[in-house]
Amino acid sequence: MDKHEIATIDDETQIDNDQPLLQKKSKIFPAQKLDGLTKISAFGYSIGHFQNDLTVACWFNYTLYFIQNIVFADLNTHSEAGHGSKAGKYAGLVLLFGQVADGLATPIVGAFSDRFNTRLGKRTPWYIFGFILGTISFIFIFQESLIKTLTGNNSEEARLLNYIIFASLYNIGWAAVQVPHMALVPSLTLSRNVREELNNRRNTFTYVANLYVLIFAFGIFQLLPGQAERQFKIIAFSSAGLGVLSSLFFLATVNERKLTQDCRRIKRQIKNQYHISVEQKRSSRNKKPEDGSESPGESLSPWEFSDAEEPNKIHLSETRRRSISSSGGGDEDTVHWTHWFTKGSFYLCGFVYMGVRMLVNVQSSLMIYYLQNVLKLASKDEIREGGFTFAFAVIPMIIYIASTLTSIKLKVFYDAFGRKTTFSIGAIATFIGVFVRMYLEHKTSHFMYPLAVIIGVGQSICLNAGISLIGDVVGSKGGSGAVVFGIYGFLDKIANGIVLYFAADIKDLSDAHNEGYVRITASLIPGIATLVAWILVLAGKSSDDESDVVIDHKPKYAKFKNKRNSKHKRDLNISLQQVQEVQEVL
Repeated sequence: MDKHEIATIDDETQIDNDQPLLQKKSKIFPAQKLDGLTKISAFGYSIGHFQNDLTVACWFNYTLYFIQNIVFADLNTHSEAGHGSKAGKYAGLVLLFGQVADGLATPIVGAFSDRFNTRLGKRTPWYIFGFILGTISFIFIFQESLIKTLTGNNSEEARLLNYIIFASLYNIGWAAVQVPHMALVPSLTLSRNVREELNNRRNTFTYVANLYVLIFAFGIFQLLPGQAERQFKIIAFSSAGLGVLSSLFFLATVNERKLTQDCRRIKRQIKNQYHISVEQKRSSRNKKPEDGSESPGESLSPWEFSDAEEPNKIHLSETRRRSISSSGGGDEDTVHWTHWFTKGSFYLCGFVYMGVRMLVNVQSSLMIYYLQNVLKLASKDEIREGGFTFAFAVIPMIIYIASTLTSIKLKVFYDAFGRKTTFSIGAIATFIGVFVRMYLEHKTSHFMYPLAVIIGVGQSICLNAGISLIGDVVGSKGGSGAVVFGIYGFLDKIANGIVLYFAADIKDLSDAHNEGYVRITASLIPGIATLVAWILVLAGKSSDDESDVVIDHKPKYAKFKNKRNSKHKRDLNISLQQVQEVQEVL
């Protein structure tokens, strides 16, 4: 397919092409660069969420197990038949309180971030606050109870309170980093493809973070066997320390205020150029030819092309022109927060995002129990003493290696199949993983190695595609986009917290006698979450007044809204590039 670029010059301004990142120039406005990003600032943005990714990899992979089997190890044997142990219940409560704190913080941070404005910008002050709070509180989650250290009180209630407090503070800090960082993308560039590439790079580092934590943890478990509490302290300090370095690099290289001002200036220049072009065309059309014939392009439908005028140029209907003119070519990129609730795509993408997040988070949290109790790769006592087997460590690594490589090459899938079909490929890979996991057992556990590749590919495609849809909802309203990410984060965190709490509370996940329960829980919950998201994506072209969320943005044909001028379709020789421009702006 030919390289293409799509420009929409209205309130949802975003320009696409397939040229390399940071070399974006419009074919419609050839002299126009579409953002102020450099290679360094783009890389800085890509690792700006790495600290969150490192710590949350520990949070979902190890917190549930650490709290249950180390912090409350003395309570882990007191389980009633058919019910979870008290230790499991407490571990679920810590995770639930953390997720609820995160869920409540995300929309609050989003709403206030949109109204915030400082010399550092809207998002950066929140990012700084969140990364400091999140780093400090995260370290205390994997330490001995601070309440015990300060007061000597080591009762189960005091321990529970200690870990609930730090889990909640950590998740508030995590939200204060996540929402501003994600909300930055629509304000950094007008190019949809650049936005997708930034999101893909960011998600790639998410998988790199998980891979780093798993490899580092495996090394620590082998070097310090039988010292479980010390092992987790080292893992926590290592993850937090590396995360601090990446966050400092982000703050040093991404100048939010300058980059957003560059975007607004470019958007204003594009609109001004368009207005000049419109006025020139109006002047030429007012001059009737001497033979009284119709001027070229005078009878064109709202979105059609005329070979008699400049090639590869889009001629807008009078209605669309008035819409653009009413914006005055200004650089305002904010709307009232209630605006988002009027968009059907807001609800659609919200539940898709919640589904793909549940797929990844629940799969990560419960995989350790699946490998332990279903595939019998290590006993509870072996894990508690740091005796992780080779297979127990390598299988999660394979999942995240596959996720990382898939995320790097995801644009190839988008270009070849479009986003809707790409998401379907990821969903089918996930369903294969779910189906096979339902029937694996210890003697067939070797099949888990190739299956881990399929699981990694599936979760990577679904998560990346789900996040990229949010950019379509926000459009060019980056100044008001944080509330969207905040609300989506609320749905994600509350849903995941509730699911994981009840998963740990109903039955003891670490009990070898609950093999059937662990098999069903670890397999079906991610599968059902993916199925719901997939159905919404397949059903999902939402018709809003402003613009549709075109989930499959690799169109195969042109769509014309003005049926009255359909006769002109037969007379047009529209190139594939022009077809893509027409469908995108519609």
